[in-house]
Amino acid sequence: SLRGLDMILEEGLNVKVVLFPDGHDPDSYMHHVGSGEFKKYIENTRKDFILYKADILLKEAGTDPIKRAGIIRDIVESISKIPDDIKAALFVRECSGLLQVEERILLSELNKMRAARFKKGVKSTPSSTSSNYQTAPQDGPPDNLFEHPSDSQGTLAADNSPDNDALQEQEIVRLLLAFGHELVNWDKIDNMYIGSFIIQNLSDVTFEDAICKRIIDTYREEIENGHLPVANQFIKNEDRQIADLAITLSTSPYSLSENWYNKHQIYVRDETVNLKATILGGIFHLKKRKVDRMLLNILQEIKVENDAVNQEILMQRYSFIKGVEKEISKFLGSVILK
Repeated sequence: SLRGLDMILEEGLNVKVVLFPDGHDPDSYMHHVGSGEFKKYIENTRKDFILYKADILLKEAGTDPIKRAGIIRDIVESISKIPDDIKAALFVRECSGLLQVEERILLSELNKMRAARFKKGVKSTPSSTSSNYQTAPQDGPPDNLFEHPSDSQGTLAADNSPDNDALQEQEIVRLLLAFGHELVNWDKIDNMYIGSFIIQNLSDVTFEDAICKRIIDTYREEIENGHLPVANQFIKNEDRQIADLAITLSTSPYSLSENWYNKHQIYVRDETVNLKATILGGIFHLKKRKVDRMLLNILQEIKVENDAVNQEILMQRYSFIKGVEKEISKFLGSVILK
């Protein structure tokens, strides 16, 4: 029955245990003492399952060190099933005193168990329908994280290209050259040029394409000095690479097929009709690309990290950034593409 309750912990439920006097079950005891006393008894005697399990098993083990070691691992295994990290940490603290084992040792053992389940593709929460690079429950790393790259071909593998952000970065430059001098006309934003709006909303983004970075840095410096750059400033730039890119992006007709959007996730349809969608689409598709790359890098770190504690830290970082990626995708789906 204790093993069965472990499965309930995996669902994130708070499990309490109540022991009734010998010869009684819940129904018989309620009839014996009445509903009022029955409720009072429940309130006064109920115990968290983890602590109850530890108490029962420790009494059974007595002073046998081998049995106690096995029980400690059993208790930590139950705690590791709890999906809420805060609850798990509190139980570790409580059990540290009960089991007479240092908290750091219990945490280390817990992290090893969680890391082992990740490696085996078995999560402490119910797994979803499998597919290539399927996202794990609660935004954890994918089930097949530790497979050889040749064994799985998914969307993350397809994105693993060194120049993968160049198209999105060039799209930002194009938007600056084409619309930077126009005023923002959405969300009740007053007296702000689109160029300033774009630069402000990309302050947390690092441009990796060298030419795009030089253009963005120049654009930002001009705005900080109180000037709004115009396209000709870059088209006639002394830096030949900047000039060539500016000419290419400024003269492109951008009458592209819908396959272009599907392939590169760059919004080009009716862009002058809905500037909000055009500008925000460019900004957030670039941010999503950067976040996707971060997720891929963390997955690679997890695969080569041997220390269980560091692996757990990386997994938590992955979950947090995956949450950011979900929010960006949700925004793109609900606002940009309507």
